Amino acid sequence: MSTDTPAPHSVPLADGVADRYAALEHVIQRDPGNRGIAPLFKYTHGALKNAVSGLLQCEGTVAILTGFNIPPQETDGPSGALAMARALSLVGKNVVVVCGSYCYPILQAGIAVQYQDGTGAVGGSEGEKQTHTHIYGTMVLEDFGTRATAADGAVHAQQLIDRHKIQVVVSIEFVGPSIADGKLYRMSGADTTHLQGYAYTLFQETGIKYRLSIGDGGNELGCGKWRREFWEESTVPRIEQILCAETCDDLILSGVSNWGGYAIALALLVGSMGMTHTHDPSLTDHTLTERTLAWAGGSRRITNTVGVAVVLSVEGERRVLQAMVQAGAVDPRHGSVMMVDGMGFDDVHAHVIQEMVDAIS
Repeated sequence: MSTDTPAPHSVPLADGVADRYAALEHVIQRDPGNRGIAPLFKYTHGALKNAVSGLLQCEGTVAILTGFNIPPQETDGPSGALAMARALSLVGKNVVVVCGSYCYPILQAGIAVQYQDGTGAVGGSEGEKQTHTHIYGTMVLEDFGTRATAADGAVHAQQLIDRHKIQVVVSIEFVGPSIADGKLYRMSGADTTHLQGYAYTLFQETGIKYRLSIGDGGNELGCGKWRREFWEESTVPRIEQILCAETCDDLILSGVSNWGGYAIALALLVGSMGMTHTHDPSLTDHTLTERTLAWAGGSRRITNTVGVAVVLSVEGERRVLQAMVQAGAVDPRHGSVMMVDGMGFDDVHAHVIQEMVDAIS
């Protein structure tokens, strides 16, 4: 797919849907950490609409790629990844969350919170793979493992694509090869190539039909879509060194990557309420509650707001973050605390989450 075209099979929107997308974008397009990305927000207006269209219209499994090894794994990325996974499962998509070994126990901890809250049941394991089946569908958590080279990573990535029938890849807070020298850099300019591994090769495979990226600094996969704009208009320090070369179909820039994941999750619910799309018979084996989804005439629509509480809430995200921190996730600046990107959960993130939920009410 061309990286300059909108998401495939764009569908007309019901009244109010576009306004809700715009409201969500308004919430996440702020730069409280002063990273220097604010001048680029204007280029991503409308990206949520394209993202929802791309995710809902593409067939096959959606892979969500997350994990940034500081080390250890940071708190930004996994929470947003799981919110998107919940939403995608809720609207009937098969989902596989792919991460490095450093992020695997963090995601397991976050999923366990959902299970303990009664939203699902944990299935069996097979090797490095563990399947978690929820009331809103089935999600697979994949440890990409350790690969010696990018070529080895590409081989394994293709195996995952074939095994899970992956057609869409969403990356969130996942560093990619820099335009300067192909290395993987933190915002500070530190080289993390040897720590991060080669799971990014999943994003590069030619069989992928739609690529969606979420980032907050320029070094993440997909930020190469706006390389000229990053160079000429952003004030991100060391951008000429850290900017990721990889492009994508649609790029969501937000002040914190988790916020972008939350926005996509809620936008998927809004889009499912505002679009009618043909039912794929292969999705009928999903366990979807009648309270949340209604099937009629070969089409599906979310019929009420039950899904919003399942997908995103302040208290739910507080528990998920707490579990992830207890499992070893850290804030890059402050260590093992309830913070993401240097900002406290209750001081900042809880308010942003509530703003997003209110934006689609």
